[in-house]
Amino acid sequence: MTVSELGNRNILINALFIHKKPTGLGIYTDEVVKSLLNLNRELAFLLPESHSRNYQGNFSARFFGVSDIVMPGRSLLNSIARIAWLQLRLPFILKKNSVGVFYSTVPEGMIYTLSGVRQIITIHDFLPLIFWGEYPRMRYYFKYVLPLVIKSSSCIVCVSESTRKDLYKYFPSNSQRVETIYPGVDTDTFKRLSY
Repeated sequence: MTVSELGNRNILINALFIHKKPTGLGIYTDEVVKSLLNLNRELAFLLPESHSRNYQGNFSARFFGVSDIVMPGRSLLNSIARIAWLQLRLPFILKKNSVGVFYSTVPEGMIYTLSGVRQIITIHDFLPLIFWGEYPRMRYYFKYVLPLVIKSSSCIVCVSESTRKDLYKYFPSNSQRVETIYPGVDTDTFKRLSY
């Protein structure tokens, strides 16, 4: 399956990385959410409860507030809680709301997907596998959990050709399931200086 084949399915976006002090993944996720909200589609978003209020009322999309305990960047416990939540609670939300596509803006998702649900994940890089010492907590996720998430995904989005090559290096995959989609530029923030 490719991203262009999504059609008119109910789509749920994992936006749990949006929070008050975002890293690169949080900024990327925030920009994706803002862009998707401008489309006339039936979309729903998973957001930390404390941040979902920033979006509600401005758009017609649905938001599922998730306990802030699953927010990234706090502690190892938060990371474990988020991964467990994605495995144990998310499938019930998908089934209850007849979601056909679950899109994660980060390399996190379900190890086992429900029948009829297509999972798409975004992989930004493989730094935890390349520089083990720099990412001690993430290396275990990338080594043991991510391969299962990749296997259960219908499509994998890589943000660069380098990331795509690393995907094949670390997790040999079917090329039909991988797309390279480069990140965009916020033209409200960045202006072209010369032409």
